[in-house]
Amino acid sequence: MSDKTTENVQMDDLSRLQKRVEDMGVMFYTYLGILQRDAPPTARAPDEKEEMANDEASRKQLANKIPEFAKDIIQCGREIDSLIDHIDGKMKQQEGRERTLLETANFESMQAGDEMEEAVDDAQKLLSSVRDLITARERES
Repeated sequence: MSDKTTENVQMDDLSRLQKRVEDMGVMFYTYLGILQRDAPPTARAPDEKEEMANDEASRKQLANKIPEFAKDIIQCGREIDSLIDHIDGKMKQQEGRERTLLETANFESMQAGDEMEEAVDDAQKLLSSVRDLITARERES
């Protein structure tokens, strides 16, 4: 897989993670707002207690919503955990591939350096031989 493809797949995973985190925030704000809106008022006077008793259906309806809200949040949290684990695994795989590439590049660089040193030594020997030949020719003339 090319670097661009790996980068796009990883960005896609990161985008999905960001989206799920945003979704969880929206859920928290929405569900807390619903709970606050639908929560029964506190009784401050004796006649309000009667109104609260009449509001029993609303309380049951709210009580039925709470487990649904919790289930949604838990599911979203699990998806976030799964995406984090998936991204972490991909990063470790990529790190391993990059380490292998760096080790290979380092080995090849060392080989090229050794070959270059040998070539320089050979060139210096050749230069020395040529100078010796030129010096010998000059003496003969």
